[in-house]
Amino acid sequence: MQNLILYLIVFTSTIYFLSMVYIIIGWLKQQKQATFQQANAPQNNISVVIAFRNESDNIIACLSALEKQLYNNNLFEVILINDHSEDNSVKQIKGHQEKSKLNIQLLHLSSEHGKKAALQLGIENANYPIIASTDADCEVPENWLSYINQSFSNNETAMLLGPVGFKEQTSGNLLLDSFQELDFLAMQAFTFGALGNNLPILNNGANIAYKKAIFENVNGFDRHKTPSGDDIFLLEKFVDQQQVINGILDEKFIVKTDKTSTFSAFIQQRLRWASKAKKYKNSNLIYFSSIVYISNLIQLLIYAEILLVDSFWVVGIILLTSKWLIDFILLYLAANFFNKKKHLVLFVFAALIYPIYIVFIGLLALITNFKWKGRRYHE
Repeated sequence: MQNLILYLIVFTSTIYFLSMVYIIIGWLKQQKQATFQQANAPQNNISVVIAFRNESDNIIACLSALEKQLYNNNLFEVILINDHSEDNSVKQIKGHQEKSKLNIQLLHLSSEHGKKAALQLGIENANYPIIASTDADCEVPENWLSYINQSFSNNETAMLLGPVGFKEQTSGNLLLDSFQELDFLAMQAFTFGALGNNLPILNNGANIAYKKAIFENVNGFDRHKTPSGDDIFLLEKFVDQQQVINGILDEKFIVKTDKTSTFSAFIQQRLRWASKAKKYKNSNLIYFSSIVYISNLIQLLIYAEILLVDSFWVVGIILLTSKWLIDFILLYLAANFFNKKKHLVLFVFAALIYPIYIVFIGLLALITNFKWKGRRYHE
């Protein structure tokens, strides 16, 4: 029995290792793809749709970044949808509207609430065929709309995925900052590593664009009772209809977002993200999520010395070493792209505690609720 368990663990660990090699190859392929060509791209009209709730600390910076776009102001509109904000976000926006060169629509949710409902309202009121979306706490690069325009000049593109990274800010907690940087880099690596192999499994609503007509054809957002998921479940719908999903992995296309500033906020955010996992329908996403979770569970078993008995300790060390090696290679590629290599100095620390974190979050997401934007949710 013990030998059978060991063989199963070795087999699973080998599958994980090969899966990460597959993701690394996809990342390298995605990086080699043609990126931005400014000249000769026809100019498309674009609707930028942004939902917000209690974003008084960020919304003006978000709008200021849009004002710096190297794209004709007459060719895009900005639609802001207020999800029952309780701060002075709306007042700030109205004051900014008076002096802004942007074409800004300000809409308000009435009876409905939540990000998906807000985005749905914005898209219904969008005047243009291409929807570009980011979050209210994000800052987009100056060529953001130019890159999106270029991608949709190819009529085959139905959805465009772009990279997302953290702003250069610090919470004052080096361990927290570096851990969430590495964790987020891993998600970006999976997003574009899989996409490079023509397997769109993940995306991020902070940097996404799609055709309004196809959004309507797939009947808009999902009906899951999740507060977020506007991005990943919409991606699933596009994949189900075999729409063309493209990505641009270019450092000049990175949208910057905020880190969480406290450990408690970090846990709440990750619980929100993990709570969506049981609603996944994409078989490829389910596979990669499962193999990552199982491999980290195996690492915990090795920690507990369940495997390190008799002659198995050598196998345990080999399994740990191979996992850490392939994980480091993948993280190094992503860190190099995002200019975050300095955080790799804490890789060993992150590698040691990551299985505890991932198993804990996965289990906790099944049994507890979480807070987001002043609201409490239970999935």
